[in-house]
Amino acid sequence: MAWRTAVGARARALAGWNRRHVVAVLAGALVLVGLTAVARDEGFPTAAVDVGGGTVWVASPTVGQLALLSGPSGALAVRVKVADARQDLLAVQAGETGYALNRTTGTVVRVDPVSWQKTEKRPLEGAGEGLGLTAGRDAVFAVDGRGGTVVEADPATLEPRGRPIGLVGSVTEGASVVDDDGALWLLDETTGDLVRYTDGEPRSWDGVARPGTGRLVLVDGAAAVVDRVTDTVRVLRRGGPSRPVCLGVDTDDDTVQVGGSGTSAVVLAASGRRGVLRIADVEDGRCVDVVPGVGAPGQRLGAPVEVFGRAFVPNYSTGEVVVVDLGTGAIVARPEVLDPETQFELAGRDGFAFYNDPASEHAGVIDLDGEVRRVAKYSTDAPDEGLFEPGRDVPPAVTPEGQEAVAPPLSAPPPTATPSPTPGAPEKEQDDQPGPRADRVPRGPVTDGNPRTAPQSPTESPPPVPVVVTVVVRGPGVVTLASPALPGATTCGPDATCPVTVPTGAPVQLVASQDAGEPELLAWEGCDEQSSGADGSTCAVVAGTRTVAATFASPPAPRAATLAAQFTTSDVLLQDVAHLLVTVDFDASALPGRVVATVPPGLRPLLPLPAGCAQNTTVVCDVEVPHADLDLPFTAVAAGQATVQVDLRLGPDNELSTTKPAAITVVAPPTLSRVDLRVVPAVVSPGASVTVTVDVQMNVAMSYTMELSLPNALAIDQPFDRCSWEGDDVQGVITCQRDGIVGSTSVPLQFKAAYEVYAPLRATVRAADGSVLSSNEEWIDVGP
Repeated sequence: MAWRTAVGARARALAGWNRRHVVAVLAGALVLVGLTAVARDEGFPTAAVDVGGGTVWVASPTVGQLALLSGPSGALAVRVKVADARQDLLAVQAGETGYALNRTTGTVVRVDPVSWQKTEKRPLEGAGEGLGLTAGRDAVFAVDGRGGTVVEADPATLEPRGRPIGLVGSVTEGASVVDDDGALWLLDETTGDLVRYTDGEPRSWDGVARPGTGRLVLVDGAAAVVDRVTDTVRVLRRGGPSRPVCLGVDTDDDTVQVGGSGTSAVVLAASGRRGVLRIADVEDGRCVDVVPGVGAPGQRLGAPVEVFGRAFVPNYSTGEVVVVDLGTGAIVARPEVLDPETQFELAGRDGFAFYNDPASEHAGVIDLDGEVRRVAKYSTDAPDEGLFEPGRDVPPAVTPEGQEAVAPPLSAPPPTATPSPTPGAPEKEQDDQPGPRADRVPRGPVTDGNPRTAPQSPTESPPPVPVVVTVVVRGPGVVTLASPALPGATTCGPDATCPVTVPTGAPVQLVASQDAGEPELLAWEGCDEQSSGADGSTCAVVAGTRTVAATFASPPAPRAATLAAQFTTSDVLLQDVAHLLVTVDFDASALPGRVVATVPPGLRPLLPLPAGCAQNTTVVCDVEVPHADLDLPFTAVAAGQATVQVDLRLGPDNELSTTKPAAITVVAPPTLSRVDLRVVPAVVSPGASVTVTVDVQMNVAMSYTMELSLPNALAIDQPFDRCSWEGDDVQGVITCQRDGIVGSTSVPLQFKAAYEVYAPLRATVRAADGSVLSSNEEWIDVGP
């Protein structure tokens, strides 16, 4: 696959650079002490940010701290107190500088990258819960998401650079980024409008995404808007959005989570509904690449993160992070990093992925091969012990509970060769090479004071006897089994039998989700208790050797249909007719069908429409046959880009099947289209009459000036209306004023040939709007 070749080559090149970089750093460490590494924010979660060199800031709102994680060593570099406990806290990044955004107080705390001293400001008065912060190369931008107000501030002092301005209606998480050029991009949640803000000047584009469905990501340093409802990705440049390319997702799949890429021109989309990862190449428009098995259908997946050609996909249902090699499409590993159903953050930087549970002390580092090193951000018994204290000459590197202290490292190890895609253990038992590694803490249990990770003392009582609970799923549904005695949840179905080993007597809960669109549960069998709630239908049992069955209703036969919609030309002149060709194919189960075309302001339906079609606020065509080709004519009424949204609806209930956008550019015609000059007769004798006629063809009614250069051998035979002459003894210019019309006007001029001459004649027409067009050249021959 083309995208895999490109991504794989880029990843190998980056890995090679890292190996060379490590050697250079070791050879010149004393020189590098005073240097500043610069990294950019590429759309990772707002509470985990990068400072370069394989280190990342993460926020701990529970204790009001920022913690600096080290990728190569898998330990803490420093912890800084930035807020009171249990305030709404996020971390934001610019270069090596960390910013703590406090939505409870509406303040921003800057942590200096050298001294780790703090500066606190309130950038936008009155902005609390809706306050956001986006960091760029030369500025930070505070955004009031509820009111769309933005203020630019100095990244070092946090002092505003001017007054706040209103740019959009509202901005939600994932709707603001800063590209490599330092431009701020905002996506309006309520309208789908896009705004680019740079150098104090905003520029906007209307309706770039459907309201409430768009998200902004960074793709190889450029901003891009992703709209899952229209299945499109558009890269954003200085001149505005590019032509849309496909994302490759189901337009009604509201479980889709998207992420950008820091090393290649791809957008990653994880679908919890299908349990797959899709890759869209924004350069060649490909969106057919899919990695199955990232999760079980129906599990909750998070936004993918790309690191050196590998995708890290969080699975909140299982507590795993799935590592995918984008060069081969293989699943490298699926380490379990947290308890199932934990909502955690994931960031990727400098060859490492970093996970963080903002609600607890748990965090960690994942390398490119899926190996996990867990980090305790603070001690739960004494969370404020070991914090950095302002005023020290040298900032300390501190970690809780005896973890090894580290200084911020400089680079990541390269990935090893990708193994065959098999689900494996989350951590390797030993290194591939013999001997100790300086960038890795020793293996063994984490002793951070947490009973979840601390070694347990043996018990004198015998372990419970394991028994098998057999889960039988009949039909298309899926059942999730969970128990406090098991490390994670197990899914079973559809049409499957799943034996699950559980300690005898343990409580077991089986859940069949009954959300809209999921198969209907008809009956449970073998339950001790049954109940229904927001999570679905629940069957509770006590573990023993037993069988529990769930029967689901079979879905109706699928309605197969395809839709294609495209204009016959890419552009059309204003007031001309554009033809939209719509082709639909159905099977018998899908009929009747209906095509609904939503018409933009730049186009107007042209009557008569094809048979079966009617015009209201939209163009609606009812289709009763398995195949139909519809030619929908439109008059171009406004210049600019115009996109017709074509929906295909199936059956008597008009169920939405698919949506296709069809775009065309309406071009305004030029004011002047043609200027013709005629000389009759072209060959004359002295004393004869000559008629010079200038024909002007215009597309817009507008006054114009006609200038005709001619030799003095042609004398004016009679006065010309609204014309003047200027010249010398050899050459002159006649200038005439005229009122133009749409169509052709003529300016006839009568001359008398005074003496012999052979000279060219040419006319120039200047319209009132500044348009200029010259005529053809004709020669006059006055001879004996």
